[in-house]
Amino acid sequence: MPKIVTEEEKKELREAMYHHTIQLIKEKGMKKITVEDIIQAVGIAKGTFYNYYRSKEELLFHVIQKSEQKLFQTILAIDYKTGDFREKVTTALKEIYLSKDSIVLYLRPEDMESLTEKLPTKAKASVEQKQTNNFQQIAELFGIDSTDLETFGVISYLMDCLHFTAVNVDYGKAARQISLELIVDTLADFLVDKKKKKEHN
Repeated sequence: MPKIVTEEEKKELREAMYHHTIQLIKEKGMKKITVEDIIQAVGIAKGTFYNYYRSKEELLFHVIQKSEQKLFQTILAIDYKTGDFREKVTTALKEIYLSKDSIVLYLRPEDMESLTEKLPTKAKASVEQKQTNNFQQIAELFGIDSTDLETFGVISYLMDCLHFTAVNVDYGKAARQISLELIVDTLADFLVDKKKKKEHN
């Protein structure tokens, strides 16, 4: 007689798959992950995996969406109007780029394009709209003018630096972590400076 799996056990297994997949993305990159990697990390049979997800891509999509949503809710919960603005911005940026669950820096644009291409058209459009809305809300919280192309250019360059550093361990993990924190601090200083100049104008 097949074992009856409770809803709580299903939830726990999904959480295990979520956390192990995040770790695999950081270690191997999204493109190189296989179903075999996932089932070995979680300690389940291949048949069990397919009881929950139809494909590796469906799991990756779920993991990325969940990770982004958790980070976004954390960032929105911060009160940027009171207290030390720089400290609040730094906290938000570290949540985005350096928190345990964050995989932002490990998602290469070409890999994301490949993944979204495999999604149904409706789902793909929904994801793109959601990402645009999230970015606009964060930009507004940070006091960024959406028409200021120079500011967006600087932010883009610094984000490229973050991404390059995150996926490069040539000089050791400790050096990489320090470098990531320095770039985040630089980005925070830039945003604070832009806010001050905007308030003086």
